[in-house]
Amino acid sequence: MNQVEAFQHALAETIAWCALRATPLEPESSLRSLTLHSQPSMDSRSIDERKQAVADIAAMRAMLLRDAGIYT
Repeated sequence: MNQVEAFQHALAETIAWCALRATPLEPESSLRSLTLHSQPSMDSRSIDERKQAVADIAAMRAMLLRDAGIYT
């Protein structure tokens, strides 16, 4: 999969995740489950650590979508 296809796939997973959870009354807390919360704060991380944290969250989100029978 090339970079464009990988981005499109990740974007489709993000859209699927948000479509199931987004709540206008709770925009800050409705999009990320406790499973996907990263620790510690991103502010204290290096660029490489931030990239890895985002990749880890995306991988976990993809697994949760697959477990729920949602394929993008």
